Amino acid sequence: MTGNDIARRVARRLALALVALLIGASAHAQVKVTYVSNAGFLLEGGGKKVLIDALYDEGIIGYSRIPKDMKKLLRDADPPFDGVDLVLLTHHHADHFGPRTVTRHMRANPNATMICPPQVRDKLERHIKKYPGVAKRIVTHYPEEGKSVTGTYGGVEIEILNLHHGLNRPENTENLGFILKLGGMNVLHVGDTEARSRVFELYNFKERQIDVALLPAWLVSYDHWGLAVHEVIQPRHIVAMHMPLRDAPGNFFGLHGSYDVRKDTMKMMFPKAVLPETPGEELTFEPEVGE
Repeated sequence: MTGNDIARRVARRLALALVALLIGASAHAQVKVTYVSNAGFLLEGGGKKVLIDALYDEGIIGYSRIPKDMKKLLRDADPPFDGVDLVLLTHHHADHFGPRTVTRHMRANPNATMICPPQVRDKLERHIKKYPGVAKRIVTHYPEEGKSVTGTYGGVEIEILNLHHGLNRPENTENLGFILKLGGMNVLHVGDTEARSRVFELYNFKERQIDVALLPAWLVSYDHWGLAVHEVIQPRHIVAMHMPLRDAPGNFFGLHGSYDVRKDTMKMMFPKAVLPETPGEELTFEPEVGE
C-alpha cells in the first residue's frame, strides 16, 4: 500500500467521522415540547428533560386539569417523565404547582433539581420536611425586576427572570420567567405574567433570539400584550397555553366572550402560533438552517 493510499483511507475515515458527528449534532439540535395540561410541559432537547409547571394536584375549575393516568406517571416519574433533569415552577397557584405531586415526583426522581420562587418553597415545607433528599435539591430564586439569575442546573443552562403576575391584584404573587438553552435553542416560559412591553424591554429580549416562546393565551389575544410579543420578545415560534376550557365561565374569556372567539383572535394576531389542546400532544422545533 502506497503512502497515497494510506492518506486517502485516513481522509475517508475522517470524513465519515465528521458526517457521523454532524448527524449526531443535528439529532440533538431540536426541542420536543409535550403538552401536559394548562401551562405545564415536558421539554426535551440535547439529551435533557425539563418539566415546567406540570406538577400540580387538582388544578383550578375553568382550566385544563392533568388526566388521572398522566398524573400517576408524573408522580411516579414513569416514562415519559422518567429521568427528568430539571423541574421548574413559575409560581405557587394551584393550576401550576401542587405540593403533593411535586414531592412525590422529586422522591421518585432522585437526580432532579427544582427551581422555584420562595413562595413555592414555603408551601412545600410541610410536605418535604421528612425528605431531606428532596429539600436539598430545591433552589429558590426571585431576582429584582429587570435583573436575572443565570446558572446551570441539571446540566441545563438557564436564566431566571422576574415577570410580575399582575400589578393590581390583592396579593403579590412571585412569578418567574425562564429562558432555557435546550437542544441548541432558546426556549422561554413566562408563567402567568401580565407584564407588558416596559417590563420585557428591561431584559433586552431583542438580543436574546427566542426560538420557542410558551405564552399564556392573553399575551397572544389582546392588543396591548400582543404588542410586547410582536415588538419586544419576537419569538420564532409561539406555543400558546393557559387557555380556559370551552365550558369555562364567560368571564374567563374577557372581551372575547368565548373560547372560539379568543382562539380566532389569537390566530389573526399570530397566524403561526400553536395551541395544544390535548394532554400528551407533541410538538418538535428545530433551529433555522444556518444557525
